[in-house]
Amino acid sequence: MMMFVVNFRWKIKTLLLMLSLSCCIFGAIAQQEITVLVPNFPPYTEKKHQQISGIGIDLANQVFNKTGIKVRYRILPNYAKVVQQITQGQGDAFLLASQNDERDSIAVFTEPLLINRWCWYVLRTDTISPDDSDFKDRATVSTHFNANTHKWLLKNNYFVDPVMDTGKLPHMLLRGRIDAVFIAELVFDEAIKQALITPQTFKKYVEIEKPFGIYLSKKYLAKYPDTLKRVNKAINALQP
Repeated sequence: MMMFVVNFRWKIKTLLLMLSLSCCIFGAIAQQEITVLVPNFPPYTEKKHQQISGIGIDLANQVFNKTGIKVRYRILPNYAKVVQQITQGQGDAFLLASQNDERDSIAVFTEPLLINRWCWYVLRTDTISPDDSDFKDRATVSTHFNANTHKWLLKNNYFVDPVMDTGKLPHMLLRGRIDAVFIAELVFDEAIKQALITPQTFKKYVEIEKPFGIYLSKKYLAKYPDTLKRVNKAINALQP
């Protein structure tokens, strides 16, 4: 009887030890994951051939690879949808983005991945210029719907006719539907490249240079509080 009790206790201890080791092994194997939302904003983020790609995706992949965090991307039409879904807890982070108060209320901005230049574009044959004293009163300006450039234009009382598809912007200028475009430099460069229009068709005026980075949602950081530090460390390691 005593031998039976000893054997039973030994088996229980062995079972508990195995369960404990299994939990430790599973914990070591389990990988932190993050769902990153991105707008359709070529060449930074876009969907081509059923793959989400772009400058921002390339940079973000390097960052998350360094942190060991498994990343999954979802693309949405614009920044408005991205912010809405982050607010609703349907994503953990978004990129590429510059800062504003609305975004700061729901997420935390990382170290910048690159610098984004906001530029004005007008037809080279047109006499209008954003430096004109009456430009704001008489010019119709277009940009990407609900991007920070859109918010900046509205805040500064410009008349704005925004678009969902940035590829339309060069054609809108050429057809006289708008007087100027105000948008991220590389976005307009990509639009004219895809439209096979020479850059010399337009005049460019640089308005602002803004840091472009990743926003990590506050809900996600509450769950994984060391993520911001790890991501920032990885970003800084990428800098030349």
